[in-house]
Amino acid sequence: MSARFRRGDPRVQDAAPGARPHGALRLLLFIPLVLAALACNLTAYRAATPPAEPTAALTPTQTPPTASPAGQDGGGLHWRDAPDVPVVRSEADWRIAMGWAAREALYNTGQRAYAEGDTETFTYDAGRTVEATLRAVGAHAYWWIETGGGDDSERGAQWLARAVRRFDEDIYPLTRTLFGAEATPGIDGDARVHILHLTDLGHDAVGVFDPYNQCPAALCPDSNELDMMFVGLDWGPVGSDQHLTTLAHEFQHLIGYNVDGNDFRWVQEGLSQLAEHLNGFDPWYIAGDGVREYLDAPDFNFTDWPFGEAAAMNKAYASAYLFMLYLYERFGADFIRALAHEPRDGLAGLQATLDARGIPESVDDLYADWTIANFLDDPLAGDGRYHYATYTLPRRPQAAPIPAACGQARRRSTSMASIT
Repeated sequence: MSARFRRGDPRVQDAAPGARPHGALRLLLFIPLVLAALACNLTAYRAATPPAEPTAALTPTQTPPTASPAGQDGGGLHWRDAPDVPVVRSEADWRIAMGWAAREALYNTGQRAYAEGDTETFTYDAGRTVEATLRAVGAHAYWWIETGGGDDSERGAQWLARAVRRFDEDIYPLTRTLFGAEATPGIDGDARVHILHLTDLGHDAVGVFDPYNQCPAALCPDSNELDMMFVGLDWGPVGSDQHLTTLAHEFQHLIGYNVDGNDFRWVQEGLSQLAEHLNGFDPWYIAGDGVREYLDAPDFNFTDWPFGEAAAMNKAYASAYLFMLYLYERFGADFIRALAHEPRDGLAGLQATLDARGIPESVDDLYADWTIANFLDDPLAGDGRYHYATYTLPRRPQAAPIPAACGQARRRSTSMASIT
């Protein structure tokens, strides 16, 4: 289940401290920090790697070993060496792939007819039942609101009409252009998606896409068997920017499930936040305090998603957001679409996308460039790659103690903000 969570309090957002020195100077000062960190990581890796087995000497009748395949470094594994992973999103996919069941036997392909004013009972969050009323039918979505929730006034109806129009005319077509399409028709045989608004989603979530609802009821008894998204009414009223940015986020999850439904969590969350960004929503609503928290302590592996670790969740979302935004600004929309559709997952999928488009940089090169961009964010540094053109970082990360021999701190590095 992919959920979008509340962010921190905007009142504690800080301005970027200090003067901004010339990018080239800051880049020269920062390079030793990067090299020291890389040296420590390499030393730790070599220490943790067991020595290779002795190799017998070749006799004249033996075939000499071939050179390392392209993409390998000295015979070590590379992201290009990751195996292909079949897209198996659920037990239903697995049964169909194995030939043990026909799709028609598992999935309900009969479209249900709905009209404005209808009521329906849905299942949410492991068996919780919710009654909702269909308040609007748009060109691309059914708009359900939990019975007794929402704004029944004339003003509420106007805001709902605004949300329907914004989704149909802006969010739906743009998000599909950028990332691909949801299954059309979907599991229920209907081309429209279902948006269910609940008074409280629980778990501090503001939006949820649950792939369980893509599973046929024959295997998943509580499945609604609908292409649907859940949105909380306690984050922002229907039609507000808080509400609409959540729709963009969850709709990308629905698309992502269709085009590559078993990719890593950081990829899908990063793409969903990029969908919010490119739909024009305020970065505060997208990541809140998370970006600042990450920049203050960037020694954080966002590819190892912190399931169940609430304290680390903001940083995970924020760092995945920044990384996908950096890829978009550097390589463009076509690259992002190719990445979203790449069968390989995670960093292996990123490397495959780079290779397929003839981009010489490796994943490691990009990660280093991105790390420097988070520190500098200056269009004058290098060839411009160390800069965000469509986002202003809330605060640059501060230099940390430089380790001596990867152990005790030798001295504290100069604060970039103190240079004028």
